[in-house]
Amino acid sequence: MDIFREFTDFSSPTTNPGIVFWVGELDKELKILSEQALYTVIPLQSIKKLINNPKAKVFGFNNKQGLIGSFSAIGTTLLDSDYTFELLTYRNPSIKNSKRRENAKRIWEVILKSKSFLDTFSNADIRNKVLKIIPHGPDPVFCGIRGKTPEGIISFWKEIQPQPIPELSVIFRTNQGTDVHLATAWKNRIHILERDFSPYETISLEGTVNSQPTWDIGGHLFFDIKFEQKIYPCFAYEPTKKFRKKVNELIKGDKIIVGGSIRPPTDNYSLCINLEKIEICVLSENTKKLNPYCPTCKKRVKSMGKHQGYRCNKCRKKYTIPPLSFDKKTYERDLHHRQILLPDVLAQRHLTKPFERYGNENTNFEFNHSDFIKEMTYINIENI
Repeated sequence: MDIFREFTDFSSPTTNPGIVFWVGELDKELKILSEQALYTVIPLQSIKKLINNPKAKVFGFNNKQGLIGSFSAIGTTLLDSDYTFELLTYRNPSIKNSKRRENAKRIWEVILKSKSFLDTFSNADIRNKVLKIIPHGPDPVFCGIRGKTPEGIISFWKEIQPQPIPELSVIFRTNQGTDVHLATAWKNRIHILERDFSPYETISLEGTVNSQPTWDIGGHLFFDIKFEQKIYPCFAYEPTKKFRKKVNELIKGDKIIVGGSIRPPTDNYSLCINLEKIEICVLSENTKKLNPYCPTCKKRVKSMGKHQGYRCNKCRKKYTIPPLSFDKKTYERDLHHRQILLPDVLAQRHLTKPFERYGNENTNFEFNHSDFIKEMTYINIENI
């Protein structure tokens, strides 16, 4: 605790850390909390029983909100679910600036040429030239690398060869890149639909597109979706990039599963859904009604106005409907059943499951600590 107090900046208004030590078997309440915390907002008052549990040694600071995350992390064992790994490297705590870009060029060279990058995920958006492994703030983290296995992460780390070498590096087993927040929200979808949505919670629900996608100021795209009798606007924001192009192909009547977070109401919109993922369930037929052909000229007639019939511009004959009949043309879309739509990598959240992880989930956790420590020592990562 002395080390924690020494290196924590308590002057920041957003610093509300919590530390929990749990001794003994995990209680059922811990596991319930860890699941709820994945998709909904947890008030501090609701964990009062856990705080007072004799198995817990609790240290809360400022408004103590950090205790919610601490208890939730303890309850998240990852023993029966998908998981990934992340290497976090730390620089000297005395360095307070936000500059880490001296290694960016080298990292890009590795990403573009090395096969080891293929063993990692969500570390760079190559299309938009955005590096995601280097933070921007003055915190002590030098970089974070996500991957399926520790070995894959280590191979990539070796090739980066950062300078100066960070003082401390740790590999964590995590739920990043697993979609666990959306999977948990889907599991609880009936309960979520029984009440009104709450700001900042995560939802995953099947609904019907209720309006054509419309472009908004700033390059954002939105459409309405209907869940039973509830209608909510869904937004694909400009940073999601090419995701918006796919969303724009949706039409009224399409049945889809949307996953995302609830944004609080604004002056222009009620509660709305910030889109993180769309899964296509059933596509409506995309047809357009075409004016009839002129029986004489074989050219399509033009409307003369509402309820005024049609006229052929070539022979000038006028017609009513009937006897002429409309044609329909079906337009193909670049969408298909069970297709997954995701924002570009730069706009994906930490828990978002990227395309390359579908079909490559981790199921069983087996770990040889001695071999791992030998490998870590070889690449000068100490103090595990």
